[in-house]
Amino acid sequence: MAPNAQIHVWRAFLDRLPFKSNLVRRGVNLSQISCPMCNKFDEIVNHLFITYEVSQKIWDRCDIWVGNSSARHHFVVNHFQSFHVMNFNKKSSVVWKGVWIAIVWEIWKQRDEVVFNNALVDGVEIFSLAQLKGWQWAKLKNFGISFSLLDWLMFPEQCLKK
Repeated sequence: MAPNAQIHVWRAFLDRLPFKSNLVRRGVNLSQISCPMCNKFDEIVNHLFITYEVSQKIWDRCDIWVGNSSARHHFVVNHFQSFHVMNFNKKSSVVWKGVWIAIVWEIWKQRDEVVFNNALVDGVEIFSLAQLKGWQWAKLKNFGISFSLLDWLMFPEQCLKK
């Protein structure tokens, strides 16, 4: 995964991303701290990446994509730790964790588009970009992966078990 995405996730684990709630805590005067994606809840790390309605749908889509069902933790670190598919070898598990990082990174990039460019939230686009980034990263890291993007999109579990 791209270094900036990995750093971003590390900062999310430490709750050090520039969320409105964090900015207020640091003394920045903001008129409101609601999530720019939904305007219903405070913008905090666990909300944006896990409990926000669109984020939940993205994680559901990911489970369906790989044929997995899992309990969903509401804290980013716990969610990452529990993000696995049974019977994956170590290399495949690393690739799968890369998909998690890609999803969180794409959610953040979409959030920035909403904040700075008044974009509309598109969960399907977020997930599609995360799938692509996960595949690109796995190919770049040369994990001995020989499957095509089409195979990855259609049969991710089989690709990871190879």
